[in-house]
Amino acid sequence: MEELNCGSSCIKYILDEMNYLNYNLNSKLFWIVEMGINLNSILESEVIIKCYKSKLLHDYKKYNNIAFDGFEVIKKYYNLGYKIYKRKLNEKILKKEIMSSRYIIINVESRLLYNDPTKSGGHYIIITNVNNNVARVVIPSKNDYIHIKMKLDDLVNFSKNFGAWRILIK
Repeated sequence: MEELNCGSSCIKYILDEMNYLNYNLNSKLFWIVEMGINLNSILESEVIIKCYKSKLLHDYKKYNNIAFDGFEVIKKYYNLGYKIYKRKLNEKILKKEIMSSRYIIINVESRLLYNDPTKSGGHYIIITNVNNNVARVVIPSKNDYIHIKMKLDDLVNFSKNFGAWRILIK
């Protein structure tokens, strides 16, 4: 099997946990809206995409006639009849979202997640549940999944510079 990137690995983890056996999975899902399209085509569960102060979504609405992969996939998502909800993200809101969802996929900054200033870009991780203000998180790595606990305020802070993009799977 072809090596999966972190977005595709998140979806594989969730589908395996939900006991889905036969599904088509793109191994290189890059944009969170691509992940939403893929999940909506497979799951019977409700899939909701949210973001907050996203430069990508702002620029799409302002310059959507420019040929850019991120804009193309947002346009496809909208054309399929799905919505992207602009919703603030803080600890209280994230806790409520976790408690009302089976899983949340959230995009975080790699340099903050790994506490490594040489890292760049984002990384998709899965939030599985919360107890008090500590979440159980699954981090896809090369050929495995790392299970850790993270404070909600860290999750919020790690995601805010990338538009707080998240997928809620109900």
